[in-house]
Amino acid sequence: MKIGNVEVQLYRKNGYNSPATNERTVEIPLGFYFLENYSDALELGAVMPYYGAEKHEVWDLHDPHKCCGRVDLEGDDFDVSGRAVFSISTIEHVGFNNYGGAGFLPREQWRRAFVLLQTIVQNASVYLLTYPLGYNIDLDALVEAQCPNRIILRRINSRNTWEVDPTRSTAYCYGTPQSRTLLANIGEEIIRGRAPARFNNANGLCLITNIEAFHEG
Repeated sequence: MKIGNVEVQLYRKNGYNSPATNERTVEIPLGFYFLENYSDALELGAVMPYYGAEKHEVWDLHDPHKCCGRVDLEGDDFDVSGRAVFSISTIEHVGFNNYGGAGFLPREQWRRAFVLLQTIVQNASVYLLTYPLGYNIDLDALVEAQCPNRIILRRINSRNTWEVDPTRSTAYCYGTPQSRTLLANIGEEIIRGRAPARFNNANGLCLITNIEAFHEG
């Protein structure tokens, strides 16, 4: 698939987290793209080490992988000023269910994910962030209102084919029973107007980056 002027070869291998069947098929090649183009890349949340990339710096407070630096993404030691930063399906957990935490946090904390996103966008020299739509709905709403340069990718069939959504809509449901139950408990008004969760995991993916090649074309 093509995102702007960047050609992305979908990751069709299977293994850890079943990437051939979910949004990882797009996210993993984006991660490799960043690593190939930025030698000083810093990854927030350990994803790429599970796909053979272990030579870059990784910050993750909870993941047991040996390459992780134990940095709290909301702590006083979190500083990405001037760094080349990328993150794959991590920011949506901040303030929502924090990896390693016990269940979902109170609704008033869900927006902390957007605060982290803003911190990265305002301080990193280069950034590429992805997260699944319909998982943290407060993050979705804030991104739709305040991030006009977002790129939305959508899954279009059961073969796990993806394309750029020209409408840039964030109204996608996340397709797991747990997430659907959570949305239903919050209220029907949250679900109304969102594209149905046709497939498991993400049906829509948000890409936020200041790399011009993704916005050109």
